[in-house]
Amino acid sequence: MNRFVVIAVVGLLAIAGCSAGSDGDVAVGGPRPLAVDELRPALDAVRALHPGEDLAFTEINVQRDLVNLFLARPDDTELAYVWTNGALVAPGRPSLQIDGASPFPFERVDLNVPPKIIERLSDELPAALPTQLTLIDSIDLGLAWAACLIGELGEPIAVGFNLDGAIVGVVPGGCIVPQ
Repeated sequence: MNRFVVIAVVGLLAIAGCSAGSDGDVAVGGPRPLAVDELRPALDAVRALHPGEDLAFTEINVQRDLVNLFLARPDDTELAYVWTNGALVAPGRPSLQIDGASPFPFERVDLNVPPKIIERLSDELPAALPTQLTLIDSIDLGLAWAACLIGELGEPIAVGFNLDGAIVGVVPGGCIVPQ
């Protein structure tokens, strides 16, 4: 079972930040946007620490104040890097990848897609508040983006996207579970 299915089974589409409340999600002047503009420097910082290596990730997720990058290692472990406040936080000890994790190469990450996804969500669900955007490889969908939002009534909304940013599924109040 891969990470996508495991997390979806516990009620979310590869997203841990989806909750029914929005405490702390709103800054003065309105909601803070997801840190999609920080994705490129975060990936570049991890790449700089591993020169000459073919990097692969088991998951990348973008939140309001940070970017999490789970760097796959050849021994089925991963390093969890966090990019926050313009700097990369050193990972702790390697942890085991979730059984069935499917690492994807750095080169498959199109950094032009996340801003398009956020723009599309803003256009189509203007009252919803995005809380997280995750890139993960699923056995069923392949490499895909998943967004978690809080709707105007406080309900969680999961939206799945393909690599080009096209919507592949929406589940109000729930999650997308690939079959």
